[in-house]
Amino acid sequence: MGLADLHCHTTASDGVSPPRAMLEAGRRRGLAVVAITDHNTLRGALAARELAARDPSLPRVVVGAEMTTRHGHVVGLFLEEPIPRWRPARETVERIHEQGGLAVAVHPCWRPGRHGVGRELLELGGFDAVEVRNGAPAPSMWRANRRAARLERDVQLPVTGGSDAHGRLGVGWALTEFAGSTPDDLRRELEAGRTRARGRVPAPWALAGYVVSVAARHPWLLRNPF
Repeated sequence: MGLADLHCHTTASDGVSPPRAMLEAGRRRGLAVVAITDHNTLRGALAARELAARDPSLPRVVVGAEMTTRHGHVVGLFLEEPIPRWRPARETVERIHEQGGLAVAVHPCWRPGRHGVGRELLELGGFDAVEVRNGAPAPSMWRANRRAARLERDVQLPVTGGSDAHGRLGVGWALTEFAGSTPDDLRRELEAGRTRARGRVPAPWALAGYVVSVAARHPWLLRNPF
């Protein structure tokens, strides 16, 4: 089975590690595919794809973005063109589909209406997959993951796992399992509903290092930790 992390951020948005560092972390963790999903930009993902094209030892890259919509965050995978932010979630999903991408409801039950799109929008249809394992190391996200898993059983969508890593130490804390090793394989398995999501508890040293590195850029995390 191939392993993919389908939710990663770099210094192109609010991450603390550049694209190369994120891909190298993915390689160390045995990932076949990494999706770079910076907030509202493809710059990090396009840079990562170029790096991977020159270095076959790195994981293959899916170009994506985590779009801020009026109703929560939506990740587009397999994108080629940027998508405007602050549009209705349904319009964002349509724009993703217009360029042949896949729309994923990430952390759908985490702060619905602000960060997650919530049950109502998922039940209206249009999404291609739902993230049921988000690797953010926060109790509120762990609770949201449990709610997302229950929601997925109702909406019957393919599932993804993604670390939501904002630094290299977090890469791989949640994963998508799929048959194959390439982005094309991943897409085939996603569309067929044959993926599985899984996560792991990070080692204490890794968790501490991750929080310190991310909080250095985002000190509000220490005052309001998820």
